[in-house]
Amino acid sequence: MVDLRALFVETADIPWVVGLSGGKDSTAVTMHMLETLESLPPPVRRRKKCYVTCVNTLVEAPPVID
Repeated sequence: MVDLRALFVETADIPWVVGLSGGKDSTAVTMHMLETLESLPPPVRRRKKCYVTCVNTLVEAPPVID
C-alpha cells in the first residue's frame, strides 16, 4: 500500500487532484486523501494544493425491471 503521508511530503510542489464520481472507488480514494490530510500538522498540510473535482463517468447500472 502507498504511504500517502510520505508521498505528500515527497511531492510537495505537485498538487493532488481527485475525481469524485460518487462511486465506491472514487469515494474511498477521496476519503483516504482527506484522512491523510487531517493526520498531518497544519503547517505541513498547507504546503500542497489538493482539489476534489466532481466527475460524471456516464456509467450507470442497467435499469432493474420488475
